[in-house]
Amino acid sequence: MSAAPPADLLVSLAQQCLQAGPKKKKTKRLPPSVCLDLAAQILVVDSGLKPAYLYDVNCAGPEQICLYLDGLYAAGLLTGALHVLPLDGSVLVLSVDRAILRLEELLLKDTVAIVDVSRSRSAPAIAGPESGVRELTLDTVADLRIWRSGAGRDKPPQVISLSEAVRSRWNLCTLFGILLGYPATYWFERDGGSDSCLSMVPLRVRAVSASCPAIAPGFRAQICSFSVPDLLTPDTRGAVDCWTRDMQEKFSQQLAFTDISLSTETIALPSVAL
Repeated sequence: MSAAPPADLLVSLAQQCLQAGPKKKKTKRLPPSVCLDLAAQILVVDSGLKPAYLYDVNCAGPEQICLYLDGLYAAGLLTGALHVLPLDGSVLVLSVDRAILRLEELLLKDTVAIVDVSRSRSAPAIAGPESGVRELTLDTVADLRIWRSGAGRDKPPQVISLSEAVRSRWNLCTLFGILLGYPATYWFERDGGSDSCLSMVPLRVRAVSASCPAIAPGFRAQICSFSVPDLLTPDTRGAVDCWTRDMQEKFSQQLAFTDISLSTETIALPSVAL
């Protein structure tokens, strides 16, 4: 791995590329701590620790994020092929190859638990065939393969897209959970809105963090965090155990992050954003 770019370069790059708002209007610059954490999150994907990152820093658009990725490549922080996928106002930075592998794992190995948290339910439960996740996953893999066989061969980063036929049928909460590499993801009936039956339901939250000297000395980043309803622990144990083994294996195969830590806590909230 090449020498890490200086932290002030990473801060300057994010502040210059990711301004959000009208060009003639003065906008608030991203704080240095946010800039460094963002670079770390992109590096998590580049290092193979998860297939994608959901951009949630500000309302910068896909083209701005591509410009930012170009800067990270030029600084020598990134080595893999990362692209930008906008979906209904949200933006994912992802490795198309790893996203395809993750979706295929769901189809072939059933390593992702789909949890139905529809408002109409009295309690969360494992989703049945009515979720349509398997069919949508097949169509999404086909879309990504078509893109990869064409424009995907060009130099990254690029803005990519899924077909309208696929985008319009996905519950994006579910798709995001899958592409972010979680072993469990939430699904709900779309005609019931985004409200869920998770109010005050005990949730077991698992988080992974690690040191990242590639960003700055002593810098530590959260790699991922996800939750599973505590009452479904027996039903999701296989998927979570598989995810834990896979995370440890991937961690041993990269050099950007060190000193991994896995934590678990149980929480209950009056409302859960999905």
